[in-house]
Amino acid sequence: MAGVNYYDKRDTKTQEIIGFNVIASTADNILRFDVNASYDLDGEVIEEPNPFKAVTLIEIYNNNERQGDFEQLIPLIDAYNCQQSNRVDDVENFVNSVLVLTGQVLGDTDKEKSEQYSSIKKNGVMELTEDGKAEFLTRQIDQQGNELLRQSLADDIHKFSCVPSLTDKDFASNVSGVAMQFKLLGLNQITKIKERYIKEGIRERVELFSAIMQDKGMPGIDIDDMTITITHSLPKNLVEIAQVISNLQGICSNETLVAQLPFVEDPEEETKKAAEERRQEQDERYVMATAPVV
Repeated sequence: MAGVNYYDKRDTKTQEIIGFNVIASTADNILRFDVNASYDLDGEVIEEPNPFKAVTLIEIYNNNERQGDFEQLIPLIDAYNCQQSNRVDDVENFVNSVLVLTGQVLGDTDKEKSEQYSSIKKNGVMELTEDGKAEFLTRQIDQQGNELLRQSLADDIHKFSCVPSLTDKDFASNVSGVAMQFKLLGLNQITKIKERYIKEGIRERVELFSAIMQDKGMPGIDIDDMTITITHSLPKNLVEIAQVISNLQGICSNETLVAQLPFVEDPEEETKKAAEERRQEQDERYVMATAPVV
């Protein structure tokens, strides 16, 4: 029904927020006004017609639930952070272990004991009686169990988010393009949903531009005739793509085959350039073949 943008107004000396500049839009009007720090109106409201003929605020969903990708994984992420924090605490506790003396006294008074402790720390040597025994009181750290729990939590985070771990050695060892695509299948499905919402948002934005153009007497933009292309920054196996293109020669048009190359932005223009280069090469060969021999 309406869209609102607001910006801080700050004191020039203290930089304290003293109010906000507000721009609100409906399908018919754009309202500009100021409010103070208590959100009370400060001054007059300036109202003008909305040339866009629509609310100038576009919401692009991230998914059907309108949630961030991480939100449903917060319990797993918190568990992972807690587990890692506990591992660090265990190491600190191990470093700060208590020294236990059995059958041995280092002094009768606190002063004598303090002097003995300082001497041991300074010289790194402790004298014990024949029956004396010294050892640290430590809690055993189950490194293997902690590592299994950490890896299990990390795997669950990647599994439920459908985002593979790109640093996983098993992931990097798959050089086959088909194997790579299967590992990225879940991520690609999520990406397609995001693409659909992004394209809807772009179309809404173009409709706003079209309304402005029509307001200025220019022809509008045909949304149905517009193609929106989103390119993914994913690794490509160019050798396999080249083999597929070679095998499809004569079955598909050259423009369609060139469009399969990820580094070509305009397949139509690239096809024309290739045809022109082939024509120039044929002309050069013809000139050389028909040139008189001197």
